[in-house]
Amino acid sequence: MTKMIIISDSVVPFRSDGLFLTNYHVIADSSSYMIQTSQDQYYEVQGVVVADENLDLAIVKTSMRTNIPPLHVGLTTKITTGQPVVAIGNPEGLQNTISTGIVSGIRNYGGDRLIQTTAPITNGSSGGPLLNMKGEVIGVNTMGIEKGDLNFAIPIDYASRWIKKYTALSFSSIPVLNQDQFRETAVTEQDPPVEQPSTVSQNVHLMGRTVREATLDPAQSVIFAIDENQSTIFAYRYADNKNLVESTAFSTPPRKLMYANGEIYVIFSNADYSSYRFEEQQGGQIVVLEADTLKIKDQWDTRIDPYEIEVDHSGHVYVNSGSGQWTSIISYDRATKKEISSATIRQGSHMVLHPSEDRIYAVDSDASPRDIEMFRLMDGKFSSKQDSPYHGEYKFSTVIGITPDGKYVLNGAGTVLSATNNSASNMQYATAIDPFDYVAVHSAHKEIFFTGKDRMIKQYDTETLKVTGTLTTKGTILKLFMSDKQLIAITKITLPGNPLPQYAVETVKDF
Repeated sequence: MTKMIIISDSVVPFRSDGLFLTNYHVIADSSSYMIQTSQDQYYEVQGVVVADENLDLAIVKTSMRTNIPPLHVGLTTKITTGQPVVAIGNPEGLQNTISTGIVSGIRNYGGDRLIQTTAPITNGSSGGPLLNMKGEVIGVNTMGIEKGDLNFAIPIDYASRWIKKYTALSFSSIPVLNQDQFRETAVTEQDPPVEQPSTVSQNVHLMGRTVREATLDPAQSVIFAIDENQSTIFAYRYADNKNLVESTAFSTPPRKLMYANGEIYVIFSNADYSSYRFEEQQGGQIVVLEADTLKIKDQWDTRIDPYEIEVDHSGHVYVNSGSGQWTSIISYDRATKKEISSATIRQGSHMVLHPSEDRIYAVDSDASPRDIEMFRLMDGKFSSKQDSPYHGEYKFSTVIGITPDGKYVLNGAGTVLSATNNSASNMQYATAIDPFDYVAVHSAHKEIFFTGKDRMIKQYDTETLKVTGTLTTKGTILKLFMSDKQLIAITKITLPGNPLPQYAVETVKDF
């Protein structure tokens, strides 16, 4: 049986002389192939150069040289959710059909990744290119689900090793497989794919997940994190590289989570955050999971769009809103799940609970100049509120922390303010340190704290606020945690030979 493959529809030309990338399933059931152009030119396919059934990718070579312009290849690493894309295909035999959409996300599928898009991909479109607005191929269309916007493409990065290898060879020297060979070697190829190690080095542990947010159980060396692709929470013990347990998938994507008092607190917003989604339209949930099973232990509704969460040792839960401009921060009683009190706060503020648990410091994210404020607490109630005296004199970023001795408010712009119980001396400018994106403290090590930015970590003396050491991570820092025994970073790392970033736990320093 001869399989007709339509050029620029069901294949991706990456060499002008006759090499084409397509799906494995496009060629899997045929014994011979033809390439047809939109000008009704036909080229006989000599054979399959390489194929991988698991990745659903293959390269075919024509018997004679062609003169078909190749498409430019892009990088999946530059894809962003929401960016417009174009899919070219041959649905139901209709040549050069162009469909448009956006990238909905990068999803895990059977251990590999797929680009989810709203650009329709139906029968006959498989093997065609998914293009960005620069005309670069970022994926190979592979499948779609009818009556919906669930369409998928294989990231072009999975074929980058092949493309590089066969682009470097002369056309005449590129061998093809006979039918038996290509079916027997479909998943091994001439250069077997390298399995991803679970540990890059002794202190770098790959999680095999796309991590959105994370928290640490310092006593158990366990990271609890949100899997961005699956909308689940999973527990990962980095001491022995073991995935312990995973929650069931949530219908609404989890926003943030934190470990407190032996439980996992997760917040959900009913809709995306918006400056024009006011409190009468807002709503969300606080869900409490058992740490050992990640099963739902408790939950309750909120009247705001939860944005950040803090929990004290007395069982008071503090949540602020990500929507509505001037909106609310609310305290709840963990045992009764009832609202205790509320105060006014700017939408999307980032907040930190003071070690004494008698106040919360917050920095807004949308105002100019940016402001820092304090909310005083008494038995879970907001008793008073104080703004910093500065409105443009000093630079503030959206990152906020407290030194482990509780004496200073640390801001990511490098501005350090005092943190006292006296309104006259509270939030006064103290000094400046180097800018940072992450801060880590622990009550067992009040003499030091750490800041992180990109791949650099700086150790500070708490008393003098001077740098006493520097450390470097293998990947870009996404989170920074301290336990009584270790400094831990969650990083995004790119490995040699694999352009797709991996999420890792790095044990940076032992105490």
